[in-house]
Amino acid sequence: MTRRLVACWLLLAPAAQASTGERLDALLAARWAAGDVAPATVCDDATFVRRAWLDLAGRVPPAAEVTRFVNNKRGDKRARLVDDLLAGPAFAEHWGYAWATRLTQRRPNKQDTHDGYALAEWLRERMAGKTPYDRVVSDMITAEGLQDANGAVNYLLRYEAKPEVVAGAVGRQFLGITLGCAQCHDHKSARWRQDDFWGVAAFFARTKRVTAEGDDQSRRGVLEARRGELTRPDPNGDEWSDEEVPTKVIAPQVPGGKPITAVRRRAELAAWVTARDNPYFARNTINQVWDQLFGTPLVRTLDDLPAVVRDPWAPVLDLLADDFAAGGFDFRRPIRAIVLSRAYAAAAAGVANPEAAEKQRALFARFPVRPLTADQLYRSVVQATGHTGEPDPPPSDDERPNVDRPAEFFGVDDGAVPRALAVLNGPFVHDAVEAGAKKLTEAGGPTDRKLVTALFLATLSRRPADAEADDLLALVKDGGEGGVADALWALFNSAEFTTNH
Repeated sequence: MTRRLVACWLLLAPAAQASTGERLDALLAARWAAGDVAPATVCDDATFVRRAWLDLAGRVPPAAEVTRFVNNKRGDKRARLVDDLLAGPAFAEHWGYAWATRLTQRRPNKQDTHDGYALAEWLRERMAGKTPYDRVVSDMITAEGLQDANGAVNYLLRYEAKPEVVAGAVGRQFLGITLGCAQCHDHKSARWRQDDFWGVAAFFARTKRVTAEGDDQSRRGVLEARRGELTRPDPNGDEWSDEEVPTKVIAPQVPGGKPITAVRRRAELAAWVTARDNPYFARNTINQVWDQLFGTPLVRTLDDLPAVVRDPWAPVLDLLADDFAAGGFDFRRPIRAIVLSRAYAAAAAGVANPEAAEKQRALFARFPVRPLTADQLYRSVVQATGHTGEPDPPPSDDERPNVDRPAEFFGVDDGAVPRALAVLNGPFVHDAVEAGAKKLTEAGGPTDRKLVTALFLATLSRRPADAEADDLLALVKDGGEGGVADALWALFNSAEFTTNH
């Protein structure tokens, strides 16, 4: 009852008296109360610092950072940690590359159709420079130039700069709607009609993919022609032969709007997509950010707005979306609010009853255990051991080959078995534990408990329990010179290391 009273007070309090974070926690408390579920206990500091580093920086924290954070007695240390991570270069790199993957559904490397690495670098730079997200999206929709000169054009090139392909992508990734399902017929379960789909596609009628031939390679690019209209077979035409098919000219038109005759068509579309009063853009971004942090979005789709408004999670979605828009589409703003929320701080374990635990997970009242991505695994092993798998000395940027190290060492398949085998038997992990053992033995002698503690802090971001320390120390002693490497390998292969929890 006390929790419900607090939730009601915060929900009814004026906005000036309650921060977005307080209002978010109140909405979460109200949702849990309505679902008759108590949230898992708040995770300990060691768990939180590891969780936040993995989600915001893409790797486990340095051992010294774990010790410093756990020993810090400040009441606001979690907020300070999150602010520091959001302001650091690792955040821009991790989220830039993760967002490139999300927007293209491909790993960010150079491919025949587009240069995903250039797009990821472009996104990294925008995130490092704190470019508002509406501007980022607008720049991708309106991008022109060659793929290596303007990284944003690689978003359009990923979808071949074809009107009907880009239209579906814009609907999915920037609006959260399945507009592409209305390409051949009116949508079967949503309000989108063929005219809605083709009206959006028509904004890209003059968008042309070009190829520039160089001395050693060809480069793709995107240009905007001065003329050109989109046509398609006229469904209302009379019977026709194969030699003469009547067509219909399609005018640019946003769903539910009027035809647009502006010269800068893509700019008009971008302005509509990213407008503060667009009911989809901010909501969809929040849904994507929530999915990135919890592995599950708040709502499945935004196709049916009346149903979304009635969804039990609508208050949370709308609170964060409104705050995102009011804050000038600062990408870090909703991330900060979510990472400092009670849902994100919930422990991943604690309830023995499987049904109760599943109910907690379904209502975001328990933190989900998620396998690390290939990028998180690679960067975490590098962080713990110093081994990168790169040639010694590493190549310069001009000489660097188009090699995706995380995928090379841990595969592109996120399946549990292939990833586990890569950690278990992969040559990269083998070399890393040898290098890490050499590095970590500097913390103490080969039979020193300080070394065992260093191993735990470097991999699991916590100090070992006494029994764990005894077991690992025995492994170190029994293994002779290779004992430290064996202990490090065992920690790398633990479920605690290979998951975010």
